[in-house]
Amino acid sequence: MKHQLAKEIINEMVINLKKHNDLLLKIKTTSTQKEFDFYKKGFAQIMGSMVLDIVNPIVKEHPDLKPEKLNE
Repeated sequence: MKHQLAKEIINEMVINLKKHNDLLLKIKTTSTQKEFDFYKKGFAQIMGSMVLDIVNPIVKEHPDLKPEKLNE
């Protein structure tokens, strides 16, 4: 994959991961624990797939694009 496209994808993934995390935090503060647990499981699957299936393969090819947040 060309570096510029890889960079664009990584940037979008970081934005989307943050949006998903923000939504999950909103659910946590406005819903029951049971509702939160239900949605947390779904969000974890989506976010995990984004990292494992999209971000990690790109970073393997372009290590310089690894988001700093993934080091935390």
